[in-house]
Amino acid sequence: MSESRARPLGGRLFHGSALTLASSLLSRGIAVVQSVVVARALDARQVGVFAIVTYVLGLLAAFADLGLPTAAAKLLAEARGAPGALRTVVTTLAVAMLGVAGLAGLLLLVLAAPLAALYAEPSLGGLFRLGALLLFLSLLGALGAGMLQGLQRIRRLAVAGVVKGLVTLAGIVLLVRPLGLAGILVASIVAELLVWPLVAGAVGRSVGPRADAAAGARAGAVVRRGVHVAVPVFLAGLLVWGGALFVRSYLAAALGYADVGYFQLADSLARVLVIVPTAVAVPLVPLVSESAAAGAAGTADLTRASLRVTLLTVLPLALLLHVAARPLVVLVYGGAYASAGPIAALMVLAAFFQALGVIAWSTLVGTGRVWAGFWIQSAGWALLAVLTLGLVPALGLAGLGVAHVAAAALTLALGLWYLARHLGVRLDALGALVPVCALGWLVAGGLGLAGQAGLVAAAVLAGGVLVLEWRALTPEEAGWVRAAARRVGLR
Repeated sequence: MSESRARPLGGRLFHGSALTLASSLLSRGIAVVQSVVVARALDARQVGVFAIVTYVLGLLAAFADLGLPTAAAKLLAEARGAPGALRTVVTTLAVAMLGVAGLAGLLLLVLAAPLAALYAEPSLGGLFRLGALLLFLSLLGALGAGMLQGLQRIRRLAVAGVVKGLVTLAGIVLLVRPLGLAGILVASIVAELLVWPLVAGAVGRSVGPRADAAAGARAGAVVRRGVHVAVPVFLAGLLVWGGALFVRSYLAAALGYADVGYFQLADSLARVLVIVPTAVAVPLVPLVSESAAAGAAGTADLTRASLRVTLLTVLPLALLLHVAARPLVVLVYGGAYASAGPIAALMVLAAFFQALGVIAWSTLVGTGRVWAGFWIQSAGWALLAVLTLGLVPALGLAGLGVAHVAAAALTLALGLWYLARHLGVRLDALGALVPVCALGWLVAGGLGLAGQAGLVAAAVLAGGVLVLEWRALTPEEAGWVRAAARRVGLR
């Protein structure tokens, strides 16, 4: 890729990232408030029960979506140069999703009672029946979001995410006390219904007129190519949600639903770290797809820049959350959840590795190497399962945290190796950021061993690392970060 080509792509990457970052910050803030409302209205056991509901729905959604949302993002990005074919591609994917979403909802209705019996929790039956409607609507919403991503309607996608979060939060505040866990599901259903017109309208206006016969034939070829993308994404979704459900189900059987609740809140806090890479991934996938389809050679440059800026922004926050995990849990969720502090610190370290892994996965999706990403993720989840079974009986929640750290580190290492070996991503370009990263985690570990962990120490460490990392950025990357900050509203 020429310099003139790389510069517009880089600018478009961080322009889109700024929009989705602003949305992600708001959405994640809303999600934290939601979890606080739920945690303070209910107890740890009820939080653990709802975690099972969440991940059963997630597993069924991963099984039902067939990888179509990710395929839509890639295929529509590739087809943007042939507007006549866009409508046929959108229609084909929408009809397919309507069918599988309906079947998934019916399946959950049938399985509601057996699943409640399996988990020895009668209240799960009614929650699963209500969740069937949410499953249907969320699958349609996921496809719409994938289409907006592929069409690069990033602003509309960002707005839709914030609106859905706000509506869900309002519903939870109003309904969680009178309805309990069912109130959370009702709030989510209402949010999906209200946001759908925002997404569908934007997609309809973007795809243009009906396609002629020739355009339909081209679209058919594009959709057939989508199977290559959709199948491994589908399997990866099953792997991720199935693995997460296995962990929580095993934890419920081995330690009880209260410990599932502690783990769920710790994981929710740690997930703050994936805001930045998720925001970068939204424009990164279609840009990499566009670059690869045009025969350009800028994929490695886009990936390298994404990794560096992700490391810059994620590391200080990771150190802050890791060192101050226990006081933050008590401050946010209340003293009743203090037991979640140690597992939260470990989950933050795991989420740090996962945040960088998001960039590797997004690059593999954009370049059509999704099977490689699937096998890499399989290795990580296999290690997680083995370590969970081996460590939880002996170490409890701490063993589960260690298992997540090891699995996330392995997945990241394999992903970076593949990027360097097969896509020419120069890992040495991370340069001075790697020593700063190592130093930061060594200091964080030392503070923990010395018993000096706390909010003040965490803030000082995070601030010092942020200064060191900023000095390690190239002038071009610093310009991108300033531009992104201006779009978020920072000066």
